[in-house]
Amino acid sequence: MVIIGICDDEQLHRDRVKELCEQYFSEYPNEHDYVEFSSGEEVRAYEGERMYLLFLDIEMGETNGIEVLNALREKDNVWRIAFASSHTEYAIDTIDMKTLAFLNKPLTYDGVKKCLDIAIRENEENIGATFTLMDGKRDVVLSDIIYIQAERHYVNVYARKDDFMGYDSLKQYEEQLQGTSMIRIHKSYLVNMQYVKKVLAEEIVMTNGKRLPIGRKYSNDVKEKYFSFVKSVTIGRNEKK
Repeated sequence: MVIIGICDDEQLHRDRVKELCEQYFSEYPNEHDYVEFSSGEEVRAYEGERMYLLFLDIEMGETNGIEVLNALREKDNVWRIAFASSHTEYAIDTIDMKTLAFLNKPLTYDGVKKCLDIAIRENEENIGATFTLMDGKRDVVLSDIIYIQAERHYVNVYARKDDFMGYDSLKQYEEQLQGTSMIRIHKSYLVNMQYVKKVLAEEIVMTNGKRLPIGRKYSNDVKEKYFSFVKSVTIGRNEKK
């Protein structure tokens, strides 16, 4: 089920987004539903099923769209966001892993189609890893893994919902997740670039404030892959067909 969120303080604009989405699903059939919000506060309080895509206005009452984005970074019930606003001066502030586009009002079908295409495709590409636990196996999707740390003959997996211990080598998980946003930064660490806030000379700062060391032999590769990743999520998404 593809859940679409629409947040705007004007019913007219919410109806317009829904109309364009319905046009999309008439061409690309997929089971879908909508969740509507009239304020940023309502989005922040939402605890329902994960939305594939949230169309989010910027200028709304007490909580604007940028504040909503900041609050959603640590939540997993909004997969991707498309900002919809006539206030183009805010566009630079909306750049984020969750943000697919900044759409000018009034919205067009081409803009809505592009965002839906990307959100659905990226959800399908959200592969995972299978971890060996003491009592069996556990599958975890990529977007739920923050980083993995080697510890003697096992690994500590730091995830969004809960941390746990796995009994395979770090190298095995590196191979499982090769070509994704998970990269090796140190002999003891694999990190998910989706949760990297900043890359410094000798360490990485994660979005949760955790600082992890960059091994000397990995330094150039880490910086190259990270900046390539940032470019892909801020520019490249809208170039993909």
